[in-house]
Parts: sequence; structure tokens; C-alpha cells
Amino acid sequence: MSDEICEYLSKHNISIGVSLDGCKEVNDKNRIDANGNGTYDLVVNNIKNIFQNRNLSNKFKELWGLCVASNENCDFIDILKLYNEIGIKNAQIRLVRNEEKYDVEKIIQKYKELSEFMLESFIQKKWQYIYMILNDNNQFGKILKRILLNQIVIKRCGVGKNKMTICPDGSIYPCDSFVGIDEFNLGNINSLNKVYHSIENCEVYKRNICNKCEVNLLCGGDCFYHSFINCNSIYPPEISFCKIQKYIIKTSIVLRYKMEKYDSKSVQELIKKVKIKDEYRNAIG
Repeated sequence: MSDEICEYLSKHNISIGVSLDGCKEVNDKNRIDANGNGTYDLVVNNIKNIFQNRNLSNKFKELWGLCVASNENCDFIDILKLYNEIGIKNAQIRLVRNEEKYDVEKIIQKYKELSEFMLESFIQKKWQYIYMILNDNNQFGKILKRILLNQIVIKRCGVGKNKMTICPDGSIYPCDSFVGIDEFNLGNINSLNKVYHSIENCEVYKRNICNKCEVNLLCGGDCFYHSFINCNSIYPPEISFCKIQKYIIKTSIVLRYKMEKYDSKSVQELIKKVKIKDEYRNAIG
């Protein structure tokens, strides 16, 4: 990215995220450019240039790191340590959404290790790792955030509400994952069709299986796209997602309990700061 582009985005209060799936070896297996070359060095160099540019706002420099985790790439702790090392303050780490089945046992083990790492970071006052994941885009962090702030959700995400994808030809889709799937084309920028309303009104208690789940208001349901490609419908969740998500919820509850038991005063301090950050994001973006 050129300085000109970055300064334009910064001036208009537009945040950016950088896709980085881990260390150079891991990232460059999948993140390649049009010539087939790995993108790790280019991305890291662009990040350094952003931090060195004095014409950019501090808010713009609070970069998001975007990681698509998979059976082969789920070393969450290593990813967070890398992000911290290169200056990324917000981590969006989510499991890949495709037709490949998750290795449930392996991924659950990695989330167990992540939970232990978070407790260790809390005890050692290395809260930057906790702050990094406490957002609505991190698969583990958003559950922990809801438990810390006593929040519930009635929908998987903001799709159809505050989130849409507009293509160059004016076509509108619920999100970037659905682009190119005709039955989820919401219309054009000048009109919307009935598909919009079916997704807009898809609360978790209206979704098959989810409506009978005891943790549905902490979970919010499976990603609509992930449900669609695996179940041929946006309503039922894919079963391995449920197993992983239920484990994340369970271990997040246990994590909060252990944090409270170790130092309840610091937990309240953490909650206060997370609330302020959450309110700021809701107001400013």
C-alpha cells in the first residue's frame, strides 16, 4: 500500500486489516500473489511502513490481523505472539469455512492450550494478548468477551444489519463469503430482494437445532455461509462447529472462574477497560 492510499484511508477514518496466517512458512503456503509468490515479507514490510508514517492517525495504526485457521494451521498462541511482535493490536482468528471437516479433537486441544495461555497472561499482567482477542470477530475472544461482560446475542453476526458486501457491478451480497452465489444476491444498490429479509430475520432461536441448544444466546449460531455449504441451508449448524463452539464456551466460563479466583479485583479492572473499548468501537467504529 502506498503512503497516499494509507493517508486517504486514515483521513476518512477507515480501519484496515491485514491477512497474515502465521509465520512466513505457514502464511506463504496459502497467501500467494498473482505470480505465485508468498506474501509474508510484503505484508510485514507494509505494516512497518504504516507505523513509521507520521501522517497517519493512531487509530489507523491499530491494525487488525486476520487469520484463517484450519486443521493444519491452528497454533493460536504462536499466531498471537507473532502479531504482538510485529505490532498488531487486534486479532481476528476464525476457523476456515469450507466443506472440509474440522479435526475436532486437535482444534479443541489447541483452544485448551489457548485458554491456559490466556490465564497465564492474566496472571503475569501480559494483558495485551487478552485485549488482542476480546472483540466480536475472534472465534474464542468473542465468547470470552460475552462471558466477561454478561452479554447475549440473538444472531450469528451483523449480516443484513450493519454488514453487507457491494461488488463493483452494484450487486449486493450478505457478506463476502456469499459473493457469486446467485440465490444470495440481494439485488443491486438500488433495490433489495426477498433474500435480504430471510437473512435479516434469522435469529438464533429461529434456526433449526440452535433453537433447542442451551448455550444458543452465548453462541449466536453457525456462520450462515458455513451452514449453507455444509448443510445446504443457512439454518442448521454444521455438527463439528457445534462441538468446537460448545467447548469454547465451556472453557471460557472456566477461564473467567479461574481469573476471578486468582485476582477478582484485576478481573473487574479488565472488564471496565473492555467495556470502554467496546463502547468506543460501537460509537466510532
